[in-house]
Amino acid sequence: MKLYTLLAILLFSTALLSAQMQATGNNSETETKYTTHPTQDPVFLYSNLSAGVISVSPINPPAVPTYVWYTNTNGVWKEEYSNNSPVYNQDIEEGGYKVEILEGGETGTITETHHCWVFVPVIESVDIDSTSTSCEYVRMKTDIVSKNLTYYDITTSAAINLEYEYTYNWTITPNDDFENVDEPNPALPAPVEKTSYALNLEAFNFYTLNSNTIEIEEIAVKAEYKATVSERDYENEISSSDSYSAPVLVNFEDISKGSIDDREWVYYNTQIEGPEGEIGADYDILKPNYVFSEAGTYNARLSILNRTTGCTDTYSGTEIKVIEMSIEVPNAFTPNDDGTHDIFLVQYKSIEKFRMVILNRWGRKVYETNNPGEGWNGKIKGRKASEGVYFYYITAEGFNKDEKKKLEGAIHLIR
Repeated sequence: MKLYTLLAILLFSTALLSAQMQATGNNSETETKYTTHPTQDPVFLYSNLSAGVISVSPINPPAVPTYVWYTNTNGVWKEEYSNNSPVYNQDIEEGGYKVEILEGGETGTITETHHCWVFVPVIESVDIDSTSTSCEYVRMKTDIVSKNLTYYDITTSAAINLEYEYTYNWTITPNDDFENVDEPNPALPAPVEKTSYALNLEAFNFYTLNSNTIEIEEIAVKAEYKATVSERDYENEISSSDSYSAPVLVNFEDISKGSIDDREWVYYNTQIEGPEGEIGADYDILKPNYVFSEAGTYNARLSILNRTTGCTDTYSGTEIKVIEMSIEVPNAFTPNDDGTHDIFLVQYKSIEKFRMVILNRWGRKVYETNNPGEGWNGKIKGRKASEGVYFYYITAEGFNKDEKKKLEGAIHLIR
């Protein structure tokens, strides 16, 4: 808690030339602010009156001034003393202060009159409670009791209570992402687990008091999941951070918060609106898996329910893009065991069926595979093949309907 030894607040909309009363203390962090005040008198707020000093700065100081000081208690002005010092030389207490500046001694002419008020604000109690709850929020209520700060209108002697300026600092535990709402009766996030609510109340930016703490059992649910794409070990399969070669196996894990009785997973094509875009579903599974095969952009929607409170929530994660079939074939390789281009491999995306045959120049088969992740190492029956030109024949099918390719061409084996 940060307490200023003195906080001086001049309550008026602009700095008036006639407002020449000053209050100081032994703390260099004294602040001055201007707000609306009916009597246009400065009001000084202290946290420690023993350190306070009140003085006046005349607008047009007489050559030999006399200062007559008065105090005000319960609306009645009482003369305290007079001398030639602009500083009030007695202990400061709460109430009003007036100084008359005379020219020509104590019986001289009054040239200026200034007033001010001094208070020590105190928050005596602050209590909070909840008034209503829903799946989205808890409505809070704040009851504050503070010491009256009463001053009196100079012209009418009417009593006026100075309004406190409060700052409301709410705390929700646990809730790391809560953003404070500076209000006395806010709607705060409903709890997804047993949660404590408390308030730190601040008056005039220097006097603070903590409220009671209330605990509320879980009400809401918050849906969320993690999605992990299973990796494959084929270096020649083309994928990126935002797109994948089919088939894409995604492992989902429900990390929702709250008491969950029912959960539903719906897998859908984001490019097709409505139920027509839904391609699969799972129910009451904490860690489902799903395979996305056809080219397209997909997502999963998790819906959860707390039957006791009736609260629901849904969550969709990052989109998963499955790319169309493609094959890129190199025209040469160098199987010399230097770690670079030692194997003849195609670069591919989203292949469901694959066959590659490699022939020598006499049409004799030297290599065959049905796995696009495998390639020819440049050997025939375990022996190094001779340098020269070879020929490949490739047939492939993708996961989409009628997605087929036939490729053929020459390969240069270079040692």
